[in-house]
Amino acid sequence: MDNTPQPSASYHHGDLYNALIEAGITLLQEEGVSALTLRKVAGRAKVSHAAPYRHFADKHALLAAIAQQGFQTLTATMQDAVNKHGGSPRQQLLAIGEHYVQFGITHPAHLNLMFGEVLQQENDTLHEVARASFNVLLNAVTHAQQAGILKAGNSRQMAVSMWSMVHGLTVLKGLRLAEQGDSELKEYVGGMLEQLLEGLATSN
Repeated sequence: MDNTPQPSASYHHGDLYNALIEAGITLLQEEGVSALTLRKVAGRAKVSHAAPYRHFADKHALLAAIAQQGFQTLTATMQDAVNKHGGSPRQQLLAIGEHYVQFGITHPAHLNLMFGEVLQQENDTLHEVARASFNVLLNAVTHAQQAGILKAGNSRQMAVSMWSMVHGLTVLKGLRLAEQGDSELKEYVGGMLEQLLEGLATSN
């Protein structure tokens, strides 16, 4: 008897694609990137082994799509941080950093994939969504400069410095921070960002 899972009749074009992405993210979190295969993703999504090939030519294409979804989620998370502190450019920058670290320690395997080898491949769509995440920070830096919170200068370099510090903190301290509560996380990350912002602040 053939026990191969069959695609549900409810799966339409977009539904199948998203179901495969979600199944891939779950497997990535549970078993890591090396264990992720199209066959395993199909099994987790409860569709036939051939179904993933309707959307993904190979494993790398699936990984690129998972990374893309990660950047889209990160962008939305960072933009939400900005929206919550619309009247304070400084608080916007602090909140972006805190949200970034929270994303990283909640989804460490996803973050590693997003900034790993898959991002080095030629993929215009993935690069575009990655830049969208960076642009949220860049716009916040520019806003802070215009408000006189940060000194004038190359806003892109400032944004890269902030991104590098927060990303490095996430990678190096992620496991330790994950054991702390939200208030402790906010205090720790906020303190690091405060030090960086002080160095970039306008002189009195």
